[in-house]
Amino acid sequence: MATKVGNTTADKQAFANLFSEDSNQFTKTFGGTSKGTATPFISGYFGVYFDDIPGTLANYIDGLSASDITRILSCTLMSITVPSVTVNKTTFNGIGGKKWSVVTNIDVGDSISCRFTEFSGLPIAKIFYTWARLARSPRYHASILNGEQYKKSAYSCSVFYWVTRPGMYVDSGNNTDIEVAYCFTGCFPSKAPTDAFGSDVSTNDKVEIDMDFNVDEMFCSLDPDCDWVIEKCQTMASKYLKWADLRNKIAKGAIGGPKTYNGG
Repeated sequence: MATKVGNTTADKQAFANLFSEDSNQFTKTFGGTSKGTATPFISGYFGVYFDDIPGTLANYIDGLSASDITRILSCTLMSITVPSVTVNKTTFNGIGGKKWSVVTNIDVGDSISCRFTEFSGLPIAKIFYTWARLARSPRYHASILNGEQYKKSAYSCSVFYWVTRPGMYVDSGNNTDIEVAYCFTGCFPSKAPTDAFGSDVSTNDKVEIDMDFNVDEMFCSLDPDCDWVIEKCQTMASKYLKWADLRNKIAKGAIGGPKTYNGG
């Protein structure tokens, strides 16, 4: 028997009262204050963590460790697009133009697109230019890695990405606010971002760097075999990005206002 997707109390809330005979089917409104009313999903609350950053990358950037690079990329990412899964088919023709189809294969996208905010000192550009050099130098078209250093693990990483409800509660347990989580493996950037610094004399604007990353494999929590992805994302958010501490400070008014958090 196949395992069902989803097993939290949030799932029960989400499916409740969606098909009410006297209202929802006609009005398409699912809000209200009654217990069990479904809450529409709101996007834009997300986290990302770049795991297993190549240790060799930090060797070629002065003043940055691998953990520094992880924090910089995880905190400056402004947007991300994820691969789609396409069900392909082949079509057969019958008499009079009648058509029928069967599935041929599943096509999973092999890249993610990320947008980063750049800062003075150009940390994002330096990271990705150096990252490209690990595999192939733009000047010499050969890797800067030597001998046994050159292997895929020396220029690729994993990316964990999760989307939450506005509460952003990600500690362990069934009541986590994570709606969906992804793990992308075999990730490396597809370019050196030399094209990010064009200018126009009539405009002074922010600089954002768009990067595409290769993806070898995508694991998604929508698959019942991938519950571990949410658990891993909980660890990333709580242990490394310290979301739990951040939420406490927000609740006490320590972030986004003039007052300084004093623990009280």
